[in-house]
Amino acid sequence: MIRELSNAEIIALITSLAALIISIRNITISGVFNQKATKKIKKVLNRAQQSVESEINEAINVSFERIDLIKKQLTLIEQKQTVHTTSLYQSLLNETLEDLYKQYDRACNFYWENKINRERFKRIYKSEIIQLMDDDHYNKLKGNYPNIKRVYDRWKSPKRKKSSTLSIKFQTSQL
Repeated sequence: MIRELSNAEIIALITSLAALIISIRNITISGVFNQKATKKIKKVLNRAQQSVESEINEAINVSFERIDLIKKQLTLIEQKQTVHTTSLYQSLLNETLEDLYKQYDRACNFYWENKINRERFKRIYKSEIIQLMDDDHYNKLKGNYPNIKRVYDRWKSPKRKKSSTLSIKFQTSQL
């Protein structure tokens, strides 16, 4: 019942097998290349995140340096008891503090949008942001810093259990 294959059929069979072997080899090679490309992309993204984090850190440090400088000058001026100059430096200090809060708000925005490493950001800035929000001076400022508030609320609020939220949704859907 087995018939002999013609030369054309043998050539077609060999060609098909060669194509199958080449396809399997290409799939394997492309998988290796994809893994390497994924690793390279992750490295590039990590470097980009580190660059953004470094820039944020630098901006915050510059703001702190300006605040320290103004506070020193304000102390010297207060000793001389010149009211006009003292109020001028006090307003300059307030502007510098607002600039600092803007830097933190910008950093929190990057955190919220996952543009930086969240774990590293939280480890570095959590205590600073909590202190910032708990500070009386923050409440006196005119500016609105929604990103700081969102991050602060997220860190300060207790973690919810997913199962309890699901049970609440389930109970309300039955009503």
